[in-house]
Amino acid sequence: GPYLLAVPLAAVAAWLVAGRTWSLRRTLGGDDGRLLAAATVLAAVAYGCYVVRVGGDYMHGRMLLPPIVALCCPIAVVALPTEARARAVVLGATAVTGLWALGVGLERRAPVPTDLGPTAIAAQRPFYVGLADTPHPVTADDYARSGLWEAGLEARRAHEAGDDVLVTRIASPTVTLPVRTELDDGRGTWLFTDGIGVFGLAAGIDVPVIDHHGLAHPLASRMPPVQPRVLPGHEKELPEAWALAEAGGPGPDDGSDRALAAAARSCGPARRVLDATEGDLTVGRLWSNLWSAPGLTVLDIPADPGAAVAACDGTRTADAGVGGSGT
Repeated sequence: GPYLLAVPLAAVAAWLVAGRTWSLRRTLGGDDGRLLAAATVLAAVAYGCYVVRVGGDYMHGRMLLPPIVALCCPIAVVALPTEARARAVVLGATAVTGLWALGVGLERRAPVPTDLGPTAIAAQRPFYVGLADTPHPVTADDYARSGLWEAGLEARRAHEAGDDVLVTRIASPTVTLPVRTELDDGRGTWLFTDGIGVFGLAAGIDVPVIDHHGLAHPLASRMPPVQPRVLPGHEKELPEAWALAEAGGPGPDDGSDRALAAAARSCGPARRVLDATEGDLTVGRLWSNLWSAPGLTVLDIPADPGAAVAACDGTRTADAGVGGSGT
C-alpha cells in the first residue's frame, strides 16, 4: 500500500521479541494491567470491525483513526529493558517507527482514484483546495469564493428577509426542485443540500438544514442505499418529496408524493424515529431513547412515500410537518 505499513509492523515485532517479558509486563502494568489493556484492544477491534461492516469510508484511514489510537494505547509508552542488547533493539524500533511516521506524513500520498465507485478512496484535500480556490483551506472564510458558501449565504439572506422558502442546492439528477421553492406562510427558510458543512455554516444556525445524503437525517439514514452503490457515506438519498413534507408541512391532501410523505411522518416507523429525535430531551425521553436504541438502530424506512404509509400501524399525529433534521 501507499503507507509502507511493513516498516512499523517489523519495528513492533522487533520490540516484542526484544522485550517480550520484562517490557510487556512493565508497559501493561503487571498482571492487573493486562486486563485493562485487553479491554482497550477488544474495544478497538470491535470498533474497527463495525466500520468495516457498515462499508468503511472513502478517505484513507479517517474512520479507523480512533481504533488505531486505542490499539496503540497499551504500548504508547515503551518500557526500556535493563539488558543492553534488548534496550538497543527497542530504541532502534522506536526510532524507525518515528522516522516512518514522519516520512509517510510528509511524502506519501494515496493514489488518486479514477472511478468514485463503492470501493474508491477519494483524494479529498485536492478536491477542497480546488473548491476553495486557495492552497490551504482552513477557515470558513477560505471558502468565501466557492459555490457552497454562496448557496449558504442565499439561504441566510432569505431568512433575514423573512422568506418562507426551501433553498435547494443538490448536484443529483434525482432532485428536480428549483433553487427556491415557495412554502406556506410561517414555515420560514429551509436549506436542502448534499453538503451540510460549508452550506450550513454559511446559512447560520437559524436556518434548518435537510441533509440529502442522510448522514445527519434521522429518516434518510434508515432508507435503503441507492443502486448502483456509490461512495460510502453517500449511499443514502432523501427523496425531494420527504424534504418538501418536512420543510413545507403536510400541504394539500392530493395524493401526491409530498402528501404521502407528510402522512408517513405522522405514523409508523418514521414517527417512531422522529419522536426519538425531535423535541426536548427530558429525562423520560433519554431513558426511552436508550430503551428503544436497539430497535431504532435496525429500523428500515421505505424511501417511497407510499410504501412508508403502507408500513404505518394506523396511529397518526397531527404534527406531521413540524420539525427539522439538524443544523
